[in-house]
Formats: sequence, C-alpha cells, structure tokens
Amino acid sequence: MKKNKRVGISLIVLVITIIVMIILAGAIILSLQSSGIINKASEAVEKNDLASIKQLAALIDGELKLKLSTGEDPLKGKTKSEYLRERLEAEGFNIDKYAVKYKDDNLIVEDLRIEDFYAAYNCAYVLLNNGDVFSWGLNDYGQLGHGDRQNRNLPTKVAGLSHVEKLIPGSGSNCYAILEDGTMKSWGRNSIYTASLGLGDLENEYVTIPTTMPNISNAKSMAKTEYENFVITKDGKLYGWGQNHAYGLGLGDTTKRKTAVNITGISNVSELSNSGETLFAVLSNGDVYVWGPGSNYTTGLDSVETVKTPLLHPHLKNIKKIKSVNGNVFVALTKDGKIKSWGTDTSGFGKLGLGTQTVSKVPAEIPGLSNIVFMETWLNTIFVLSDNGTVKGWGDNSSYRLGLGDTTNRNIPVEIPGISNAKSLNVNNNGEYFALTDDGIMGWAYNTDGQLGVGSAETVITQPTKVLNVTNVKDLILRAYSTFILLNDGTVMACGKNNYGQLGLGNTSIRREPIKIPTLSNVEKIVKSTAYETVYALMKDGTLKVWGRNQYGQFGVGNTTNSSVPTNIDFNSILKSIK
Repeated sequence: MKKNKRVGISLIVLVITIIVMIILAGAIILSLQSSGIINKASEAVEKNDLASIKQLAALIDGELKLKLSTGEDPLKGKTKSEYLRERLEAEGFNIDKYAVKYKDDNLIVEDLRIEDFYAAYNCAYVLLNNGDVFSWGLNDYGQLGHGDRQNRNLPTKVAGLSHVEKLIPGSGSNCYAILEDGTMKSWGRNSIYTASLGLGDLENEYVTIPTTMPNISNAKSMAKTEYENFVITKDGKLYGWGQNHAYGLGLGDTTKRKTAVNITGISNVSELSNSGETLFAVLSNGDVYVWGPGSNYTTGLDSVETVKTPLLHPHLKNIKKIKSVNGNVFVALTKDGKIKSWGTDTSGFGKLGLGTQTVSKVPAEIPGLSNIVFMETWLNTIFVLSDNGTVKGWGDNSSYRLGLGDTTNRNIPVEIPGISNAKSLNVNNNGEYFALTDDGIMGWAYNTDGQLGVGSAETVITQPTKVLNVTNVKDLILRAYSTFILLNDGTVMACGKNNYGQLGLGNTSIRREPIKIPTLSNVEKIVKSTAYETVYALMKDGTLKVWGRNQYGQFGVGNTTNSSVPTNIDFNSILKSIK
C-alpha cells in the first residue's frame, strides 16, 4: 500500500513539474519572440515596405496566438484587428498605407485597393480594403456623410468612418455601415415616422455624419420593411426598430421603437421575408417564426388573427426561402426542392398554384413541382427553375408575362416553352424576363425600348426568343429598360433605352439587339444599383469606369456632364495620395 502511495505522489510531482516546465518554456518563447519582434520591427520600419510589414505582422500574429493559447488576454476588449494595428503603429508604421486586419480569423496585410463599390440613386460609395469609405454624387439628405448637404462631383473620404466591413446604402437617401467590431453607424435621411436611422430620440430629419447606432453589436446584415428595420447578427439574433405598425416588431405591442431592440424568443435567424406587415424569419435549420397580421390567412396558421410575438410555425419546416406574391399570397421553397403556398388570391390570378383554389389557410405543397433550385416573383406572377434547367410559371399572365403566347392566367404551374438547360432567371421590375441557358439567353414580355435584345420593334414579345449575337455569358444586369450582358472574356454588350447614353456606345440611339461596347474590356462586374441611367463597371485591375447620366456629379470625375462612352474614375490617384 505504502509503495503504491509513494508511486502516486511521485506521479503527481512529475505532472506538476511538467506543467511548470511548459509554463516556463512558454514564457521563454514569448520573451524570445518579443525580443525578436523588436529587432524585426526596427528593421521593418527602416524598409517601410509591404513585405516588411507582412513579416512583422506575422510575428505579432504568432505571438498573439501563443498568448491566447496560454490563457493570457492581451486583447483587453479590443478586436484582433485593433490590437494588431496598435502594435504596428507603436513600432512606427503608418498603417494608413496598407490594409491590415483579420477577416474570418485570417490575417490580411495588403496594399490599398477597392474592396467593394455601391451605387444608389444618383450617388456612389467606394469601400477600400482598409475599411475607409469614399462617397460622391447627390447629397440632398446628407447621405454622403460629409457633414453637410452639398453634392460632390469628386470622390471624397468620409471622415469619422473607418474599419468598415460592409456598407448598406438605403434607397439613396440614407446609408448604414457595419464595422469590423460588429457595431453599426447610420446617416442621411432620418424618417421621423419609422425612426429609420435607429438613433434614439434624435429627431433631426437630416443626419449628415455617420453616427453610432445604440444597442447593436455583432451585426451581419440588414432587412427593411415599409415600417420597420431589422439587423441579423452573426450569431443569428434579431434586432428591430421603427414604427412597429401592426405588431411588426414582434414585441407584443405597437409602441414605436427609436433604437434597436432584441426580439426575444428567436435565434439562429438566417434571413427575413416579409410583405410589409406579415413577417417570416427563416432559421438556419429550416424552421420558421411568424408574426404580424393574419388577414387573408397570410400567416398560414389557419387563422386571420394577428400574431403579436414570434411564433414557431407548425406547418413550415425545412424551409430555404419565403417570398411574397404581392402581399396576400406567400410561396416557400423547401430545402428538398418543393414549393408550398398559402394565403388568399383576392385578385383571382391563380397565384396559389393550386388550381381553382383561391384560399389556402395553411401552407400547401403545389403539385407537379420537384427539384426546384430557384424561385422568383414579380407582382402576381411566379417563376421557378428546376435542377434539370426547365422553367415553370403561374399566376398573372397579362402582357404575356408567362411567355406562353397568350394572356390567359394560369392557376397551376406550366412549363414555359423554348427554354432548356437554363442556369438562372432574371426578372426585372419593369416586366422583362430572361433565362440564361447553356447556349445563350432567352427573353420575353416587355420590349418597349428593345431591351430584350431580340432585334424586334414589337413592344411585347409573347414567347421566349433568343437574344441575338450573345454567347459565353457571365452575367446579366437589368436596368430601367436597358440591358447589359457581361461576357466571360470581360467585354460587355448592351441594348435598350439610351436617352442619356447609358448604353456606352457613343450616342443616344435605342438599340434593339446587343452591341458590344467598343471601349470597354477587362470588366470584372457591372455594378447592380438603383441608379437607372448611370452605369458603373468595376474593372479586373481594380479601377472604375462610369457612363450615362451625371446630373448630380455621380460620375465622380469633377463635373456634371453626361457621357455616352465609359469614363475613368481616377481612383488610383487617390490611393497613391494616401500612400
């Protein structure tokens, strides 16, 4: 017994000794690493180039990981990006010259470049990879964030706004920013009715500088209804503020909220779907919560009663996406490729897809649909795309929306003829419809300005018709009666309305078939925006080009003159001036 006891004590002593040695070794490594960093820092500052700062940042990153692994807390409330930048600045670096940050826990150190570009109605924003923001164009509500309401015709840095992860321009009159640390700022038009900026008792109609929004942290994305505003956090929580019309915030009352409030009892939210009043929160596991008015059975709960707080939906499981069909009917795409519908077809278009049935009090599976990978709605018409490339539609068929050669509404899904091997669907709010297929593009419906690109002067095309002269399509961008087709080789073709020269062809003539823009190549993307007659292209080398309407200086080239040919926005010179 005594021998066993002595052995046990010896083992305990050995374990303690090993732990002490590990701690001492860690301390020695940290000491050596720190002294190494100091030496490397002096060398790097002397060189002051990207390679040197990368080397030093990697050493600091390694030291940080080691400290965190041993239970130390060097961050002391800072983000890892903030800690890294402070360390580099302390070593004598001007980090404004570089993008230095962590993204998804990965260390990033690189030269300045354009990270993303956002175009709203007659104004534009550039986000740099270091989190700085530049803006220009129309500024009637202070939406540019420069402390005034004066338009800008050159890109101007937004002071007091840094380390931005994502910009969310509103309808063009305000803007929101999600920062690296998960907090948010807002500025621009502050609707008193909906408290749109979420800034509390601030009753100013115009907020001209980015202002921190209370109560928000860990933000990931935003969603807006007619009356309310919502933020989904990275851990799936939901926050809301606004008018709270008809229990729209799901808080059990109709009291207006001027700052964000956590909507309790709901978590793991992936997206929010709404019709303006009835709301559905789709969770990451496919479950759904619902709240808001139930008139016309829009909640799908076999009742017309209003749901005042989020309720786990008993009939919606395994859901991927929910969309409104003009308010009184909803459709849901399940994760296994089926479609369900519910609500009341008050207009009689057949948009439930359930035959002659005009009311579905609970979600009902639409027969004849399987393996659906995408759905889209516009007003009272619904389209779905299956994994075999076929397209089906139902509902309102005025103006030949369903592409069936007639204007008879359909109350069950019908396959749209002439389309095979479709990869995507594009539906424009002006009533043009396109299917991108393996061998080109098929278009139908509104063609008032030749925007379908089928070479016809007819204002309506009754069935899917091949868009002329187009192959190897990478993307399709629809504007107000104008169409832009980005090809795989980086060139762009355009057709349709051209009253401001927005087709980029050097004139203002309508084009009824796609024409290649002669001075445009190496395009990465045509920016999708609400700036209908102003077109922006982000190039593969990170530069920007713009053409079309320039009434408010939204080109950012120092004037308000329209241009019918792509014009360079000289952003590289701005980046060089920072360096």
